[in-house]
Amino acid sequence: NRLSYPVLILLLLFLSPTLFLLATTLAKSSNKAALLGQSAGLSALSLLALVILLPARVKVLERITGQDRLINCHRVLACLLFLFIVTHVVLVNVGKLLPLGPNVPGWALVLGQLTALGILGGIIGAVLQSSIFPDYNKWRFVHRSLALLVITATVHGLFVGEHLRVAPLNMVFLALLIFALLLTTYRRFYVPSSRESYEVAKVQSAADKVVAVTLRPQKEPIEATEPGQFAYLEMALEGISAEEHPFTISAQKEDELTFTIKQSGDFTNKIGTLKAGDQVLVDGPYGTFGHDLAKAESFIFVAGGVGITPLYSLYMNLKEQNDERPGIFITAARHRSDLIFGQELQEAFGKWKIIPLLSAPDEEWQGAKGHVDKEFLQAHVKELLPKAQIYLCGPEAMMSSVTRAFAELSVPASRIQSERFTFP
Repeated sequence: NRLSYPVLILLLLFLSPTLFLLATTLAKSSNKAALLGQSAGLSALSLLALVILLPARVKVLERITGQDRLINCHRVLACLLFLFIVTHVVLVNVGKLLPLGPNVPGWALVLGQLTALGILGGIIGAVLQSSIFPDYNKWRFVHRSLALLVITATVHGLFVGEHLRVAPLNMVFLALLIFALLLTTYRRFYVPSSRESYEVAKVQSAADKVVAVTLRPQKEPIEATEPGQFAYLEMALEGISAEEHPFTISAQKEDELTFTIKQSGDFTNKIGTLKAGDQVLVDGPYGTFGHDLAKAESFIFVAGGVGITPLYSLYMNLKEQNDERPGIFITAARHRSDLIFGQELQEAFGKWKIIPLLSAPDEEWQGAKGHVDKEFLQAHVKELLPKAQIYLCGPEAMMSSVTRAFAELSVPASRIQSERFTFP
């Protein structure tokens, strides 16, 4: 479920030169271990270009798959890339291609080793980012710089790998190198230059440690947004240099955009210091969450904490259209003060039902208590389970447990959509 069909198609396309090599040479090869090792190296080089492509914010690809899914695929394929590198090293040694002949420069072998270490370091850095790089801007710089490893990997392959020394494979992988470098240039220079300039119109408290920031365009607004989409905001906050982070567009009124943001880190804790007139750069919109609302017969929305923002946007869109389909909106939080849009969701419209759920309620709380588990779903959404389209957004652990609860109730994964908001 981590790899979408468009990404799988891209994966096969990027790996096709290596698959063609294996199909035409494996049967007659006298050193199959060495050939497989070299093929794993070529596959790693292809995957490196694909790993660079996925998070580059290419609009056409993003509109097909969705940015959050592309980021998840980027992470999965980065791990697969490293497995290919390990396989390459092991099989090349088993095939006794090392030490290499006198015509192969030693520096090219060292370059390959440094590339492998760089990719491993990038994976470790991504997993332990908050510990190793507490300064987000430093991590972002290091992370983006890893794209240059495609140069070292290609040079290593051209000087060491026998198959890259002759046409047509050398031309194919040189084209991949140029493609990856163009993508890096696009992401580094074009995407930042295409952002629109907004200014803060107002900042309001939306719940405990949650603020709603409304922005208005200084010149041109971003393109029209769909309900549930998000944008990347870059702003300079008190004591923190300018950083770019993704936030859901919780409301849009004419050209004004409202973002509801939980204060949960060094950057977001300073959001409340924004003042009217402060400049914010906006890149977006992105996301495909809720793109198939029109196909659903009924809805079940499950929101955890600030994960309510895209679901609230979808809900308000349905309300504005006077949609007659039934739905249930579960808003889960720990305490009463953590509920976001509590006032706006006091009364449901049409055939909808709103269920606030607290896991640590006070003594005066008269609403639902506990967690969104199998028993809770059986008690509150049973009538819609057979056909409802289900939308989830919240902390990763919460979405995983809720997805398991729906699975235990025989709800197919094809009817469950989730939005993740932890991006690199």
